[in-house]
Amino acid sequence: LAGVRADVPWSIVDTDGEGVARGEGFSVDNSHDVVVRYGLQGIRADVNVKFYSNGQTVAETNEDRFRKYDDDCPSGHPCKRCDPAGKAVLSFLVLAVVAGIGGMAFIIQDKHKCLRVGACVATSVFLLLAWTIWLEGCHMEQYDYLKNDDEMKDFYGTGLEKKIHLSYGFALAVAGSVCAVAAAIVEALRVSDAGSTKETEEYEMTAAKHADSGSKKRMENEKSEAQ
Repeated sequence: LAGVRADVPWSIVDTDGEGVARGEGFSVDNSHDVVVRYGLQGIRADVNVKFYSNGQTVAETNEDRFRKYDDDCPSGHPCKRCDPAGKAVLSFLVLAVVAGIGGMAFIIQDKHKCLRVGACVATSVFLLLAWTIWLEGCHMEQYDYLKNDDEMKDFYGTGLEKKIHLSYGFALAVAGSVCAVAAAIVEALRVSDAGSTKETEEYEMTAAKHADSGSKKRMENEKSEAQ
């Protein structure tokens, strides 16, 4: 959930180098060092760009701020497409947390095996949907944009699409879904302590009855022999 404001990013672009900023009738060289962190509700951009001509710096931009997808992304820009994906991912993360807490409660009580397994499976499914939606709905959209947009290739240089990577938030969601599957398997195979205790008590009661029955028979036999 820390990925909402990109404190823990789900995708990240980290690029530095040189390029050309082009406009109507002019072009200016630039050197840049840019890190863009994609969160569930927006991007956090750390931008340092110098524009120069004939070896002289003519302008400089330094910026580090958070931009929301629904407010600050220009209409039609690919980052706008991350808005519905981020909201869907956030919804499934909340559902995964609720299912996970429910599963932990059932496991602690050591009751209702079907509910224990079901809660773990539900947690895994919600996390699976979360990271799948992010991968297809935002990350790959940005990858295609960085690969095919001519203006971006001029400004940042070619091969920019190779510098976008899935990050910590995505990795945690994948790890969580795998752990939830493992927990479901363990709970499905495990014999509950409550069940084991009940079976042990029944066995002890049966053994005690047999022992009492055997003692009575021995006593009757001894009486018969004495008579």
